Parts: sequence; structure tokens; C-alpha cells
Amino acid sequence: MAAETSTTSRQNASVSFPNISGDNPEVTEIESLCVACERNGTTRLLMVKIPFYKEVIVSSFSCDHCGYSDTASMAGQKIQEEGVEHSLLVTDEKDLNRTVVMSDVAAVRIPELEFEAPYGRQSFGITTVEGVITRAKDLLQKYVVARTPGEEGMDKINQFVEQLDLYLALKKPFHLVIDDPSGNCFVENLHAPSVDPALTVRTYQRTPDMDALCGFERPPAEEVNESGEVS
Repeated sequence: MAAETSTTSRQNASVSFPNISGDNPEVTEIESLCVACERNGTTRLLMVKIPFYKEVIVSSFSCDHCGYSDTASMAGQKIQEEGVEHSLLVTDEKDLNRTVVMSDVAAVRIPELEFEAPYGRQSFGITTVEGVITRAKDLLQKYVVARTPGEEGMDKINQFVEQLDLYLALKKPFHLVIDDPSGNCFVENLHAPSVDPALTVRTYQRTPDMDALCGFERPPAEEVNESGEVS
């Protein structure tokens, strides 16, 4: 599954995008529908390589009719054989600025807060650690605005938001855990190709539910014979 995010948001402020104009011979142009005026505009696609990671697709859309434009990025990799979890101890500005890649099936956790954005509930795409925390904060604030004042649980959510502000201001160290069943998430290693002491990476076998989340279907147990073949 591809992960996508817009460069117009704060979380992409430090992510650098290459030249994706029509003058670049490596850019592919296709005609596509404008979400603003529903007339045809132009989408430009370019494959780029993130150091010590993989290739990603950068896209840019522009509409000559209404002037709407947007730039996005997508992890362009197939589902991996195993899921992957990155755990980062965030202590300084360099950690906040680390590049992060997430698919749209990834989960985000902050153990110190007992906070979790569940699998498949968000699409962060290519961003930074600061971007992930900012996006989580924005989602919580939008949830609060949409609820009735004084509703049960709102005080705890407001406390989450206050703590996230402290993390963004680097008032407290914290762990950011990104768990991606597709195996395509990435957190920048500032010591690459050596081991980063602040970053722990582990791979794991997906559960049947995770396979389903990634778009795989397992046959029912009764349809698998003793040799492991589907009957």
C-alpha cells in the first residue's frame, strides 16, 4: 500500500523535494481530475531515492483552470515479507528533524503517554518526527472540537495535547514507536551506516489480521491440508 502526504502541511517543512517540473526529462505527466473544480489538470510523477532507504514516488498536481496545486509523496514499495517496528528515543532538535516514512497501515505509539494511533487510521507518508507528533496533536484537537464540551474523556485528550506540546518543545524526552505491518516504514538513522544508539529496529511475522490490513487473504484453516497446501 502506498503512503501519501501533502507538502503544504507543517510536518513536511524540512523534507526536500526534487525538481518535478515538466522540464525534468525523468518526470512522467498524466492528465487527472482536479478535486477543486472537477476539470482536468496535470499530475507529474518522479521516482526518487531516500538515502539508506528505498525509492519513493513524488507527485505534483496543478490545474490551469482554477489554479489549485498540490505536492505529495508516496512510498513506492511492495508489501514486505515481514512487518517492521522502529522505536526512537527523542531528546533533541536533530531527533525531531529525522525523516520518517510511513505506509497507510502503520500505527504510532508514544509509550510514555500510553497514546496510540491504531493501524490503518492515518496516512503520514514522508514526513519528520516533528511532523508525526504535530499530526497526532492536530487530529486530537480536531476530535475535541467535534465533540460536546464536557463530554467524558475530553479532559484526558486535552492532557495528551498538552504533553505533545511539551515533547515538541523538547521539554521531556520520549519514545516514538512506528509499527508498520507492511514492512515499509523508515526512521532516519543519523549514524548510518553504523548503529544508531537512539533507534531500535525489529522485524516480525504478521498476524492474520495484519495480513488482511495489508490486503492479503489467508485461506480458512479448514482449507489447508497437513502439508500446508490449500485443498
